[in-house]
Amino acid sequence: MDFPHTVTIQRATDGAIDDRGVAVQTWADLATARAWVQPKNARELAQLSQSGPVTSSHTVYLWPTADVTEADRLVYGGDTYQIEGIRDEAGLAHHFKLDCKLVEED
Repeated sequence: MDFPHTVTIQRATDGAIDDRGVAVQTWADLATARAWVQPKNARELAQLSQSGPVTSSHTVYLWPTADVTEADRLVYGGDTYQIEGIRDEAGLAHHFKLDCKLVEED
């Protein structure tokens, strides 16, 4: 499997303290990784909707060496993706399949 895209993995950090003394969550770049980012097709969305509301809009494939958790997010092509789930799709840690949701920035 060829991974033609490069994504940035970001992890949440407690950033600066606001004027009320509360730590503001910010995102810091953790690493870059080779990936394959693709929107879910109609068949995938139909299958997912049978088991409940569908929140993920994209599938991202990564090598299993990537340090990524469901609390992280990905940035690709100027867009930000929230990680909804991570699966070892092929087994034996061949590659990870991430269900992601495109984040609408305010």
